[in-house]
Amino acid sequence: MFLRNSKGSVRQFYRSGDTGEDDIKDIEMDARNIWLATTNGVIVLDKKGILQKKFDINNGLPHNSINKILLTPDGLSYIGTESDKLYKIDRDFNVMAGKATMAGSTRNRILSFTQTKNGAVWAATEATVFSDF
Repeated sequence: MFLRNSKGSVRQFYRSGDTGEDDIKDIEMDARNIWLATTNGVIVLDKKGILQKKFDINNGLPHNSINKILLTPDGLSYIGTESDKLYKIDRDFNVMAGKATMAGSTRNRILSFTQTKNGAVWAATEATVFSDF
């Protein structure tokens, strides 16, 4: 991952050395951290580029390939991956599965998210659109 400053200079900001972790599909930022959606899970960096946490199938996620991350105002991070549920990570880095189950004849691969004004989170998959609330 590279960073360009306001003067136009470019420098390497983060590189794990793992080709799957360096395959970044989405980048989101909150007040404390930078969230990376990668082929090998979710990488959370501080604003200086120091690894804070990694999430994958070994610590709560149902799949390693992450397509999208949605950061909500209430401090939740929704994780777009392959699953029958929506997964989210709270401010304390706890992984939680949503209550509702997505049904369908194809694998539910979440590609995009949005949140409505009333707080409902919608996920778009290859086959359907789904809401957890």
